[in-house]
Amino acid sequence: MIKRKQFFLFIVPLTATEIRMQLEDRNVDLIVACLISLEICVSFIALDTIDLDQKEKQQIYTAPKDASSAVELNLIEIFKI
Repeated sequence: MIKRKQFFLFIVPLTATEIRMQLEDRNVDLIVACLISLEICVSFIALDTIDLDQKEKQQIYTAPKDASSAVELNLIEIFKI
């Protein structure tokens, strides 16, 4: 059985990567679902629900940050903001 912490450390970067991949296909529904998943993960980090050391927190923080930056850049490109 996979421990909760290991699953969390696996799913966050995977979800962030999926967002970047789906930006190419413009699959909005999947992008939104992944962003919601990442939002929940960030709340777990903020509430210290999962026991992560500082290096793991930084690693987990970087993946959603990069994915949301990619979404932002994509929106800027689409709407020429």
